[in-house]
Amino acid sequence: MASDGGLSKAAVLFADISGSTQLYVQHGDTTARTIIAKALEYLTGVTREHQGVVIKTIGDEVMCRFPTADAAFDAAVGMQRTLKENANEITDKTRVCIRVGLQWGEVVNQGGDVFGDAVNVAARVAAVAKRDQIVTTEQTVEALTGERADMARQFDRVALKGREGELVLHMIDWDDEADATRMRTVTPAAPGASEKKLQVTFGDKSVLLFTEGKTLTLGRSAECSLVVATGFASRLHAKVIMRRGRFVLADESTNGTYIVPGGLGSGAQEVFIKREEFLLPDKGVFSLGQSCAAGDARLVQFALASS
Repeated sequence: MASDGGLSKAAVLFADISGSTQLYVQHGDTTARTIIAKALEYLTGVTREHQGVVIKTIGDEVMCRFPTADAAFDAAVGMQRTLKENANEITDKTRVCIRVGLQWGEVVNQGGDVFGDAVNVAARVAAVAKRDQIVTTEQTVEALTGERADMARQFDRVALKGREGELVLHMIDWDDEADATRMRTVTPAAPGASEKKLQVTFGDKSVLLFTEGKTLTLGRSAECSLVVATGFASRLHAKVIMRRGRFVLADESTNGTYIVPGGLGSGAQEVFIKREEFLLPDKGVFSLGQSCAAGDARLVQFALASS
């Protein structure tokens, strides 16, 4: 293990009790706390059985570190199976279920805690998981040995803030008896996706977006891909992302974003989004922070570009 403050490779796992709020509603505070404590005790035991360390317990969630991807994988499967097999020992009324996310990668060890990219990714994939699921990434699957990788099935892609491209997600088929839909492969990109390009223009500046998972940022900040220095725009106002061959506008602003599909002369109704995403059509305009119809609006134009 790396010294305190040092960089090392490790697997990070988050296990979260699914539907814990409902436990409090059904059983009351005292009983619900007892049920959750029992479940966390089982999770802690499984962690130790697989060379892991519980870094912290946060309410109804545990964060653990393991020396290898294999150890984290075995612990994740062990956690799911242990809670299922001991359901009546925890509570005889409602089966306690967990959702698990894990990632193999670089971490920074500091004061008994761990930080870094692997921690951020593990937390993100845990949030994607649903009850009784184990979700991880392609990077982790590639680090597995033996037959473990054969239990992983690609099922989705997600963008992660601060990272280029998208994460390819895998679900672990740990329960042969589960009534779950299995996917043979990740959702494919649309036909001809690799040939698609989006031209985004503001004033005399133009940016071409054509890489899957790539993010184009817009706003007042000089660090944005396309600087839109207007009074209504936030520093980082919005992003355009190429996702599965389609282009998505994601607003992250204070004042929202206004979009007119097809452009001002198209007759289309203006759409307003705030902290939301919008699938862009083949062409149109949008305005950061004020209506496209405002007299002083400065429009951003977008259109699919020919290859």
